[in-house]
Amino acid sequence: MGKVRVAALSVSLDGFGAGSRQDLQNPLGVRGLELHAWFVQTEAFKKMQGKSGGKTSIDSDLATQSFENESEQEDGFRPDRKLILPRSN
Repeated sequence: MGKVRVAALSVSLDGFGAGSRQDLQNPLGVRGLELHAWFVQTEAFKKMQGKSGGKTSIDSDLATQSFENESEQEDGFRPDRKLILPRSN
C-alpha cells in the first residue's frame, strides 16, 4: 500500500480538517470551507492562483514559507499546480 504525505493542512483547534457530513457536493463537509477561509484571503493563495492582491500578513508569510519548504521536497508541493477549492454553499 502506498503512503500519503499531507502538508500545509488547516486544522481547527479541536483537531478537525473538514466539516461534518462530507459528500460529493461537500468534499470538505458542510461549512468546511470556512476552516480554510483565512488562507483564501492571503497573498500566498492569490499568487498560487496566478492573481495579484490578497492580504499580506503573518498568515500569508507562514503559508508562503510552508509551500516553499514543500517545493524543496522531491515529491512535495509543486508551485505550478493551482489549488482548486469547491464552491461554498
